[in-house]
Formats: sequence, structure tokens, C-alpha cells
Amino acid sequence: MHDVGAGWHSLLRWLHERTVKANLPVKYRQVKEKFGTLRIYCDIDETQLPADVENPIEYQTAVDRLDRLIEHVERLSSIICEDCGNPGRTCKPNGKYYMVTICDDCETKLKDTKY
Repeated sequence: MHDVGAGWHSLLRWLHERTVKANLPVKYRQVKEKFGTLRIYCDIDETQLPADVENPIEYQTAVDRLDRLIEHVERLSSIICEDCGNPGRTCKPNGKYYMVTICDDCETKLKDTKY
């Protein structure tokens, strides 16, 4: 979780809790910020699937469930400040060239830095 701000850690914990509850063994490849929102790259660890997921249709159902969970978290990251977790917006702060999702308070703090 070191590649994203502390404000998004709760989203990642929520995702982890839901995958565990759904019995989806996830192998995370990369979690990062891109264009101001979370990007989560992962696979289902087929070696850890429950015995009742034996055919391709059941496997695809598991993949679809995981995809829906990830899409939900990635969408939420566009309205939650990456730094503090408060409501935020995706924008180019202070006229910068990069995108972030940030709240007003954190944007004010950013103005006070050299960046």
C-alpha cells in the first residue's frame, strides 16, 4: 500500500475484505495511482480456488465478481482524497500538469509546498 496515499488505504482494505468474504484468492500484481485514481492489477490465483470452482463458467463468474469489486473501488477513488480519505475531486491542483484526487484542505497544503 506504499504506492498510494493513506487516504485510499481504506478502499484497499474494503476490497481485500470483500475478496476474502467471497472466497476469491487474489494475487495482486500492481496497485498504483494513475491519472488521479487507483489502478489495481491482479489475477485470481487458480491454485488457491475452492474445490467447487471446477468448470470454466464458475471460474469466469469468479473473475467477473473480482472485476466488479475492482471497478467499484477505482470509481470511488475518483471522489476520495488520496491523502486523507475525505471527500475530494479529481483535478489538476494549482494548475499543475498532473491529475490527483484531492480535497480542498489537502490542496491548500499542497499550495504551501514547493511542488
